[in-house]
Amino acid sequence: MFSYIEDVIFEFFNMYLRNSIFDVVLPLFESSLPVFLLTLVFSVIFAVYCKKKYGEMIYRVLLFMGMLGLSAFFAHEGSHFFAFERPRPFQEIAGTMYYDSKDGTWLQAQYPSSEGYHIFESDMTLEAGEMLDETAVFENQVKNQEEISVIERKVVENPLHVDLKQLHIKLIDGSKKLFPSSVISISMAVAVVIALLMAKISPYIYLFPLLIGWSQIYTGSAYLSDLLVGWCVGIVAVFVAWLCFALFFRITGKYF
Repeated sequence: MFSYIEDVIFEFFNMYLRNSIFDVVLPLFESSLPVFLLTLVFSVIFAVYCKKKYGEMIYRVLLFMGMLGLSAFFAHEGSHFFAFERPRPFQEIAGTMYYDSKDGTWLQAQYPSSEGYHIFESDMTLEAGEMLDETAVFENQVKNQEEISVIERKVVENPLHVDLKQLHIKLIDGSKKLFPSSVISISMAVAVVIALLMAKISPYIYLFPLLIGWSQIYTGSAYLSDLLVGWCVGIVAVFVAWLCFALFFRITGKYF
């Protein structure tokens, strides 16, 4: 039941809720760069706030940045500790719109969803630099491997002018996806820390991990379950980091 609801939600946000503005803006939030920029911006804001209210800045800002860094670390490590590999949505659902960050283009998955998830492995032997086209790819590869599902639309539509090594990298690039995503976990961890230490903006800062999650679905990189589990990992990471800081101050004789 949940899988069906998850697919419906994914298809709504990925295939139907689309416009040219989202196509430009949301890919910018798919990577970890926005999380780093948000951390930097709020570190400056927190420094100004502390200087005005408490008259001291360096100690409190270091504490703030330490809490952010430790929470992000636990979120990242927690995501990888519990993670397992599973296909991305564009590798399973035909018609999925996904963003190729290397070329900066939008593509649409065209293979039948019933084919499932397979990593492309080539048994073809060619001299380095030898040119291939789409006919050569299919005539040689289908003989050795009948089930090939992870083939991008542009590989099918256009001649492929690359050597074997480049071909192999292009077709399997991005095929491995860890569940949950560390970017999603870290975005929630950062948001929770900012909300705890800057209470006035707490109702709004949670829009940031929501935006990160939306971008992951919109670009065809994640399901709803990726977001939910990733956010939970981020919240737990903050709790663990907070306990570490409390233990540190108890040992050193300082308290919150």
